[in-house]
Amino acid sequence: MQTISFPFREHFVDLKLRQDADVLLPELIPAAPDRLAAVRRALAQPIGCWRLAVLARGKMSVAVVINDITRPAPTEILLTALVEELAEAGIGPERITVIVAGELEKAHLRGVEICEKAWVRRVPKAYDVVFVRSCKFSGL
Repeated sequence: MQTISFPFREHFVDLKLRQDADVLLPELIPAAPDRLAAVRRALAQPIGCWRLAVLARGKMSVAVVINDITRPAPTEILLTALVEELAEAGIGPERITVIVAGELEKAHLRGVEICEKAWVRRVPKAYDVVFVRSCKFSGL
């Protein structure tokens, strides 16, 4: 048996594999030391398109779709930078709807209600928050 350390989120998980197993691991790229600054830079200098602030200028409202809190994503960092960029276009929080999306199994519905309450506490009251539940059992 061979043991490899497989990157998973912010740490590593040891996996035991047959000795003859071929293993391909991704190149490890260090995270940006300041993730919010990195997202701000990316929004300020997009590749192959106009800045979001330019595209959003003059629009009546904006919807931003994010994952629910069960997904490991830096949502708060992304949402902070997006809202700042939209403010440059003259779009205030009262014109932004945050859509929280997730795919759920029937057994997880109670947990989702808890997640929704957590999100309502985390997103400033100035924003409308809409929860979209796409449940496999409903055929959606």
